Amino acid sequence: MDFKKRGNKLVAAALCAALVFTMNGAFPVGAAKTTDERKLEDQIANYEKILNEKANDISQKEEYNKTLDAQIAVMNEKIDADQAKINALNNEISAKNAQIAELEAQINAKQEDIDAKNADIAYKEEEKQKTVDQLKERIRASYMAGQTSTLEMLLSSEDFGKFLSNYEYMKRITTHDRKLAETYMRQVQELETARAEVEQAKSEQEDERASMQQSIQEVETKKAELTETQQGQQATRSSLQQKLKDNNRELGQMNQEYEASLEELKSMQADLEQMSRESMNSTPPANSSSNTNSGGNTGGDSSNNGSSGGNNSGGSNNDNTSSQPSGGGNNGNNNSGNSNSYGFVWPVPGHTYISQGYKGLAHTGIDIPAPVNTPIVAVKAGVVKEAYPNGRTDGNGWWTYGKYLIIDHGNGELSLYAHCNSLNVSVGQQVSQGQKIAGVGNTGNSFGNHLHIELYRNGGRVDPQSYLR
Repeated sequence: MDFKKRGNKLVAAALCAALVFTMNGAFPVGAAKTTDERKLEDQIANYEKILNEKANDISQKEEYNKTLDAQIAVMNEKIDADQAKINALNNEISAKNAQIAELEAQINAKQEDIDAKNADIAYKEEEKQKTVDQLKERIRASYMAGQTSTLEMLLSSEDFGKFLSNYEYMKRITTHDRKLAETYMRQVQELETARAEVEQAKSEQEDERASMQQSIQEVETKKAELTETQQGQQATRSSLQQKLKDNNRELGQMNQEYEASLEELKSMQADLEQMSRESMNSTPPANSSSNTNSGGNTGGDSSNNGSSGGNNSGGSNNDNTSSQPSGGGNNGNNNSGNSNSYGFVWPVPGHTYISQGYKGLAHTGIDIPAPVNTPIVAVKAGVVKEAYPNGRTDGNGWWTYGKYLIIDHGNGELSLYAHCNSLNVSVGQQVSQGQKIAGVGNTGNSFGNHLHIELYRNGGRVDPQSYLR
C-alpha cells in the first residue's frame, strides 16, 4: 500500500471536511437549533479536531518514512560501493593465487634441477674422494721410496738407455701427480659453485613465495576490514528497514482509524442535515412584512451595497445566513432563471441550499450541493477565460479546484466554477446567461458532489451570495 499518496489524500480530505462541516454554514436561514442539534454540532466539531490531529500525525509519519527511505538509500549506496571493492579484492586475490600456483610450478621445476645438481654434487664428491685417496697413496709411496735425484738415477743405471727409460718414467709419475692435484682442485671448485647455485635458487624461491604470501595477506586484511564495515552497514540497514516496516504498520492503523472517524463524521453530518431539514419543515415561512426579506432582491441589494439580497442584517450573519434549502421558498431570491438587480442568475437552477458560505481566505466562495452532473449555468453572459477539463497541476493550490472554468463578464467581473464533473465549454467561447457550461461533480479537493462558485469584482473576491441572491 502506498501510504504516502493515500495519506496526502486523507490530509486533503481532512482540510476539506473541516470547511464543509463548519456548522455555521450547515443551517438554512431562520432554522432554530434544537438541543440535540447543538450537541451534534459539538460532537462534529470535536471530530473535526480529532481528524485534523490524525491528519497531522499521518503527515509526520509520512515525513519519517521519507527520512528512513533516504537513510536506507544511502546505506545501500555504501554497501554497494564496499561490495564493489570486495569484489575487486577477490579478483586480486584470485590473480595472486594464480601467480602463486605458477610460482609453485616453477619451484617444482627448479627443485628437479636442484635435485639433479645435488646428485651431481654427490658424484663429484665421490670423484673428489677417489682423487684424494690416489693423492694420499702417491704421497705415501713417494715418502716410502724417498727422493731420487737425476744424478743418482744416472749413476745407478746400467747404461744410458736405461737412464732415459727411468727418467721418462719419473716424469710421467710427476705429471700424473700434478694432474691428480689439479683434478682435485677443479672438483672442489665445481662443488662449491654447484652448492652456491643450489642455495641461491632455494633462496630466490623462498623470497618469491614469502613476497607473494605477504601480498595475499595484505589483500585478505583489506577484505576482512571491508567485510566488517559492510556487515555493520547491513545491520544498520536492517534496523532502518525494520523501523520503516513498523512505521508503515502504524501508518496503516492510523489510516484505518482516520477513515473510520471520517465515516462517523459523514454519518453525523447527515444526521445533522436531516435534523436541520426537519426543523425547517416545522418552522413557518416568514411573511412579506418581516425584516428578513422586506424589499426583495432589488431593494435589499441596493440598500446594502453588496450585502445578501433582501436581508437587512447588513451581511453580519456569519457569511452564509442567507442560504436557503432546496425546495424552500425563493422569498425574492433568483432561482427561476431571471436575472436579479445585479444582472446575475443562480448557477444551479433548482438547488439553492448552501452548505458552506463565503469566509474570505478561509473559504473563498460558496458551496452548492447537488447530484452529480446537475447542470451548472453561466451566471451572466461572457467569454470563457480559462477552462481545465482535466484539472490543473501547475502549483499555487489550483489543483484543489479539480475541473473548473472561469468566465470573464467584462467590466472587471469574473466568475469561477470548481469541482465540476465535466465541462461543456472551452477557452475563448462566448456564452450566454443561463447557458449550461458544466455539470456538478466531486473533483479536486472536494468532499461530495457540489459546485464551488467564486465571484471577482474589480480584481478582488466578493461574497457570491450578495450578488447571486
